[in-house]
Amino acid sequence: MDEMLIWGLALLLLAALLLASEVFIPSAGIISALAAIAAVSGVACLFKHSNEWGFAGIGMVVVFGPLLFFGVVNIWRNTAFGRRAIGAPTEAEVLKRSEDAETERRRLAALVGAEGIAVTDLRPVGVAEIKGERMEVFAETRLIEKGTKVRVTIAEGNQIKVRPLV
Repeated sequence: MDEMLIWGLALLLLAALLLASEVFIPSAGIISALAAIAAVSGVACLFKHSNEWGFAGIGMVVVFGPLLFFGVVNIWRNTAFGRRAIGAPTEAEVLKRSEDAETERRRLAALVGAEGIAVTDLRPVGVAEIKGERMEVFAETRLIEKGTKVRVTIAEGNQIKVRPLV
C-alpha cells in the first residue's frame, strides 16, 4: 500500500476521533479546528495518492463528518452529563412534578361543593375565599357581586368555576 494512502486514511480517522471527542470535551472549538486540519490534510494525502481516493476522501468528509457529529451529539444528549448541560429534568424531577400535579389535581377536586364568599366582583373572573384560601375563580352563570356566597361547581385544570348560593 502506498504511504500517502495510509497517511490519508489515518488522518481522516484522526479527524473523526477528534470530531467525536469535541462533543464530550469542552474546548471552545480548538478540537474541532484540529479535526478540520486533520481532515483537510488527510484529503490532501489521498489526492497525492490518486484523484479517485482524493474525491472519495472529500465524499467521506462531507457525508460522514456531519453524520458522525450529529450521531455523537444524539448519544451525548442521553447521558447524565448531557441532560444536565441542556437543562433536561432528571427522572426524579419528572416524578416529583408528576406527583405535585396529581396532588394539586386532588386538592382542587376536593373543592367541588365547597362554599365560600366572593372577595371581588366576579365579571366573570375574580377572587373568592374558599376554605380560608383566596383563589381566582370563574363565575359560571353571570356577574356575581362582591360579598355574595358562592359554591364551587367545577374544578378542573387550574380553573375553578363557582355559582352564587341562592
